Amino acid sequence: VMAESVGVNPVMVRNVTGMLRRAGIVASSQGKAGTRLARRLEAITLLDVYRAVNAAEELFSVHENPKLGCPVGGNIEWALGGVLADAQRTMEERLRLTTMASIVEQIRSRNRN
Repeated sequence: VMAESVGVNPVMVRNVTGMLRRAGIVASSQGKAGTRLARRLEAITLLDVYRAVNAAEELFSVHENPKLGCPVGGNIEWALGGVLADAQRTMEERLRLTTMASIVEQIRSRNRN
């Protein structure tokens, strides 16, 4: 049902659910179908979810093997590194301040109108 709702393959939902379970966001019981939240909505932030499904990946990255002798390739990390790190920190702070409870409330509010 969930996969159909978001328009993805059920395997993708199972994979993401597994990541959320390993992060302690959802839980399941042996012998019982379904998954439930392991914490209250107010205690789950979008940063928790982001980190659960993105592991340690950064949102922004520079090509790992630039040609160091090239004026662009040799300097791109230096030129963009600080800007991209600031953007990552800003995004993570915004996600940290947004709880799943606030997302649910936004959806309920929209559906009331």
